[in-house]
Amino acid sequence: MSAQNKKSGAFKTMTILSYIGNVICALLCMVLLIACVTNGTSMEKSGMFDGLFAGLLGVFAIMSALVIVMCWLCIIGITKMKKGIRRGFILYLIGNGLWVILLIYSGRDGGLTALLGALVSIGFIAYYAMKIPKLSK
Repeated sequence: MSAQNKKSGAFKTMTILSYIGNVICALLCMVLLIACVTNGTSMEKSGMFDGLFAGLLGVFAIMSALVIVMCWLCIIGITKMKKGIRRGFILYLIGNGLWVILLIYSGRDGGLTALLGALVSIGFIAYYAMKIPKLSK
């Protein structure tokens, strides 16, 4: 097996793992967003809650919508990189970079899981950054 085949096999594996991780994350955040909106409107009708975005439920709704956008940026970026387009890395970097910042922020109090997730995401960014010279403009 030549070195080129090994590189393309590793790239395929990384892209598949990226697709799986981003799709699962986006689906989980969609469920959270739907739950926030549904519970927020029912609480508003009962008078227990003063508007949908007036409390912690609104924060969860905004953050889940933000994570969904970040996941879709990553998915679009991966798809473009698979086609050989360099601009795909920029999209992936924006989406995954924001995700890393969010994880580091949430793990600043010593949350090892969040910091480990940020480290894995940085590893994916570094791997795709090494592939930039092989991508066209």
